[in-house]
Amino acid sequence: MNRSFLLAVSAAVSVFASGCGAGNNFFAVPAAPTTTATTTTTTTTTTAPAPVIVPPVVTGTVHAGQTPIIGGHVYLYAIGTSSYGGPSTSVLDGSITGHSDASGGYILSDSAGGFSIPPSAVNCGAGSQAYLLISGGSAGAGVNPSIGLVAPVGACPLSASATSIWVNEVSTVATAFALSAYANDSTHISSPNSALAMTGLANALATVGNLYDNTSGHALAATPAGNGTVPQATINTLANILASCIGTSGPTSAQCSTLFAATAGSGAAPTDTATAAINIAHYPANSVSQLFGLQSQSSAAYQPAMANGPSSWILPISYTGGGMNQPAGLAIDAQGNVWAANSNANTLTELSPLGVPANATGFTGGGLNKPFSVAIDQQGNVWTANTSGSSISKFSSGGQPLSPAAGFTGGGLYNPFGMAIDAAGSVWVGNLYDKVTSYISHFDNTGSPLAATGIADGVIGEIGDLQMDGTGNLWISGLDAGSLIRISTTNAPVPTVYSTGILTKVQGEAIDGNGNIWVSGASTGTFGEYSNTGQSLGTNVAGGGLNQNRFLAIDGAGSIWTPSYAPGGVVSEFTSGGQPVAASGFTVAPASSGLWAAAIDGSGNVWVSTQDTNLLELVGAATPVVTPVVEAAATNRLGTRP
Repeated sequence: MNRSFLLAVSAAVSVFASGCGAGNNFFAVPAAPTTTATTTTTTTTTTAPAPVIVPPVVTGTVHAGQTPIIGGHVYLYAIGTSSYGGPSTSVLDGSITGHSDASGGYILSDSAGGFSIPPSAVNCGAGSQAYLLISGGSAGAGVNPSIGLVAPVGACPLSASATSIWVNEVSTVATAFALSAYANDSTHISSPNSALAMTGLANALATVGNLYDNTSGHALAATPAGNGTVPQATINTLANILASCIGTSGPTSAQCSTLFAATAGSGAAPTDTATAAINIAHYPANSVSQLFGLQSQSSAAYQPAMANGPSSWILPISYTGGGMNQPAGLAIDAQGNVWAANSNANTLTELSPLGVPANATGFTGGGLNKPFSVAIDQQGNVWTANTSGSSISKFSSGGQPLSPAAGFTGGGLYNPFGMAIDAAGSVWVGNLYDKVTSYISHFDNTGSPLAATGIADGVIGEIGDLQMDGTGNLWISGLDAGSLIRISTTNAPVPTVYSTGILTKVQGEAIDGNGNIWVSGASTGTFGEYSNTGQSLGTNVAGGGLNQNRFLAIDGAGSIWTPSYAPGGVVSEFTSGGQPVAASGFTVAPASSGLWAAAIDGSGNVWVSTQDTNLLELVGAATPVVTPVVEAAATNRLGTRP
């Protein structure tokens, strides 16, 4: 490298390290001298060059409410690639910034809360995802070591044009919830480096931008695409709660002591506000009233805020558009896109991982006729079961219909309802409303029936849900008979019928990482656990807000999620052992709302279909899981993380 350039950068850093405001965004670096010569003399003259302007790689402002944080340690970290919750990597060179400690190199925020990071100080590998951590400093009450604020920056190598960041309590709440599945504390944010896991991480980072504006530090009321309603007051309230500690002199203050005790979760109490926010995201039902009480002990700078305490700190975004009209069945593809079959319209909706509709009116054609269930095959094609059309439809991953105008018919289809796809790509469909003989229809991946009149399932009455396990068995819920049915998809399809005991109206199913089947009892407000030999494991679950729960989803930690069909707007979560996480469930929609199905994506978001014209995303509420379901079943990774 040119020696003049190195000396210039060194001089610029010396000026920067002595204190620069948010407006000091560029470093003057002299260019190499130019030389001119004449033909009449042997004299050589050197002219003074114009300076080359080297922009900083990251600039920003750090505030607590409306107050700048002075002297905060500004660290730049790369999200780790070792495991979920593994260590982050400090990527600032302290020999360039002039400041370092055991955590790595850092820069001090100035009297306006401003900071600028020169490119020469950043050692961030291409493709790594970077985030800012501000630690310590003063928000007016003296140096407070409990201050911890975070905000994502972007993928390395960083560019100055995209990285002017506002870091405050709002950015911290948004980051903590969106990256909840990847974070243990403010310096341990990490993901495995598999392709599927990295896709989930990238989607999670992008979701932060659905919650707050990084150029102003404000919580959003609507997503940037305009079709998502954001819980702005909840985000602001959480920001005010963090501010109650940040505005004090340190960890021994009443506010910090209360905050850290209330966010201990299942381990040691945190010692900084960023980790406290992460723990709130991990345990949204814990110590809610104690935390809400802290808002009154802060300046409550972030408005609008909640006037009354919530039942939990779940952050639901409500999305509309894309032809949604009573979305029922849900499926998540490998890229994190969400597909919904609209049971009150002949449409299929695709939302991006950020909730943006693929088109305004949804996909049509291909025989869609009151579609209910939706499933994705290993080629990314999307299938629906059409309850009114006695048909099934197939669409490409781009939404083009691949089935004829009347859909695929035959094979004993009669009011098809549930569906599943096996590792070979064939499609299995359960038929509803047949009170004489219940049939399972079986099609190949081209839509041709493999059994002309269907396969008798061994019970009489309605069929509910269908799920594939990791060993090639198809599990079917006998809705009327209160039965669980197993069919081998790799041998002769002879059904075996098991009783579900006290469960009645069994409908939804989900299969966990141990191969056990969880089945809902819609009329009893319960669900139970069964082995892969159909034996009850004695886990008959009630409580937790269950109320006519229909369908189930299992996340990568084995937690079971189920919405309640009855009005109340409640989603219930249970541990892998069947214990309710919140006594009354999570209220995520107005009390008048009834909910249908749930699906977990590869970022740890829970998507919920409603009986209205919207879908809900519970940001960072769950543990990421392998998607689509057919891929998880084919590789025996159901209920596991990517």
